[in-house]
Amino acid sequence: MGHLLWRTYQTEINATEEVTTEDDKMKGEIDQDFWDYGGVVTLSNSPSAKTVFWAAGVAAIRHSNYTEVKVNGTKTKVTGNAANISITPMFNIGLPILSTTNARVLLGANTEIPLVFYDEIKDENRKNKDNYHIIGVETTPNILAELALGKCWMVFGGAAYTWDVFDMEQDEYVANYDDADTKHKQSFTKIESVTGMTTVNAGARFQYSNFALEASIQNSFYNNPLEGFNGTNFLAQVGGFIYF
Repeated sequence: MGHLLWRTYQTEINATEEVTTEDDKMKGEIDQDFWDYGGVVTLSNSPSAKTVFWAAGVAAIRHSNYTEVKVNGTKTKVTGNAANISITPMFNIGLPILSTTNARVLLGANTEIPLVFYDEIKDENRKNKDNYHIIGVETTPNILAELALGKCWMVFGGAAYTWDVFDMEQDEYVANYDDADTKHKQSFTKIESVTGMTTVNAGARFQYSNFALEASIQNSFYNNPLEGFNGTNFLAQVGGFIYF
């Protein structure tokens, strides 16, 4: 199975400022554009799987962004430092640990190996980034419970824990790249393993024939889950699906 994706969003700031010049006013506009495009290819044993479910695949995404500043008719365009190409092999596995006629509990793990290669940039510190990339291994153990209510309705809830098993960040750049006398190459490598965050979610799904509607809420926390939802990382989702 495979699919292509394209997503974009834009923020715009308009400002008019009084200044003591002959123009009397200075008009400014800042546009920030972000977009991702790429594709995902996966292979799985669904829907024939009965006990162990697995899926393997790879995602390739291009992330681009730029900021465009307009001041009194003068336009300046700057490419963002976060522009990159990412290639992410992934493997997911799950199996039911409890099951009845109308309910089941699934235990699984999702593992990704992100490879992120950033564009060469020229930043304000006069450093030309020749080679900046991140390689890692991330795994997310998870548990999900589902309960069918009749033929069309289902409620679900679950929890997942994200763990950065291995992260390696390598940065190689040319300092003072525009000065032949002081130009030199520098680099650093950082390796770490980071405990992540826990995410809990709950929702409901309505399905009739080849149409489904799903709504869920989600919250993430790093410390005590008994403190409740604080709203900082709260997310609500609503989606519709048509199956062919």
